[in-house]
Amino acid sequence: SLLDSLTFDWETFALPGEAMVLKDVRVEGLELYPAALVIESVSARSGARASPASIDRDISRLYGSDLFQGVTYRLEKGSDEVVLTFEVTEKPPMRIGFGVRYDLDYQLSAAIDLFSRRFLGPRSEWFFRALVGNATNVELGMRQPLGGKHLMLSTEGQYFSQPRLIFDSGQRT
Repeated sequence: SLLDSLTFDWETFALPGEAMVLKDVRVEGLELYPAALVIESVSARSGARASPASIDRDISRLYGSDLFQGVTYRLEKGSDEVVLTFEVTEKPPMRIGFGVRYDLDYQLSAAIDLFSRRFLGPRSEWFFRALVGNATNVELGMRQPLGGKHLMLSTEGQYFSQPRLIFDSGQRT
């Protein structure tokens, strides 16, 4: 059962503050990333003690990885054992955006935004952004993790061109 006296206090409608021993730690909802990537990112381990506070920190850590747009957990009790399941929703591996705008100063402009995850590995990404019209801005870049969890190599190039707007007595010349 999901909610019982071991994992839930029915009087206060809260999880108990004390730690519980986990029989197993599982991950559901993965399509792009291996479960080992999530398991190595959290402190919860099979056979170890975990409290609601430590599980909340694990949830924050998973959100902080920027790989998931949704992370929750479920506690299930067997006979005397508790199974912790992280339920994740991955961010899409690619994002494509396009827009058009018109204004009196720069007239017609078009924007495109391309973004892809898993370019060279699980946490690598690349992007291309462009605004083309009377003003032009083009960006191209990539980010790649180095070694540990918190070190990234980032490289980016940018080109920008914009006509000068000259005004005389409040009128554009």
